[in-house]
Amino acid sequence: PLWASSTAAYEALSAPLRRLLDGLTATHDIGKSFPRERFGVTEADLARLEEARLKNPPRSHPVVRTHPVTGRKGLFVSDGFTTRINELEPAESDALLKFLFAHATRPEVTVRWR
Repeated sequence: PLWASSTAAYEALSAPLRRLLDGLTATHDIGKSFPRERFGVTEADLARLEEARLKNPPRSHPVVRTHPVTGRKGLFVSDGFTTRINELEPAESDALLKFLFAHATRPEVTVRWR
C-alpha cells in the first residue's frame, strides 16, 4: 500500500499557493468514487447506492485542515471524493485540483509499505 502525507504535501507547496489554499473550501461527494454504473445493477444494489448517497450528501470542507494536536496544516483533497473548489471558476478549480491530486502523490510525500 501507498501512504501519502497531506502535511508534507502542503509544506512542499510554495508560500503563495499555501496562502491561496488556506482560505478555500472544496466539495466532497461519494458519487465521484461510486457512480451508479460501478455500484451494481440489481434493485438491491441501486437501493444501497441511493441509501449511501442520502446518508452522505455532498459536503464542503476546507482545502487545508489543521491537525488538532500538532497544529500542522495538511491538504484535505482527494481524487476519489473532491469534485470542485467552491470559490473558483470551474476551469480554475479543475486545473488546481488536477495539480493538487498529482502533487499529493509525488514520491517525495509518499511512502510504500510492504
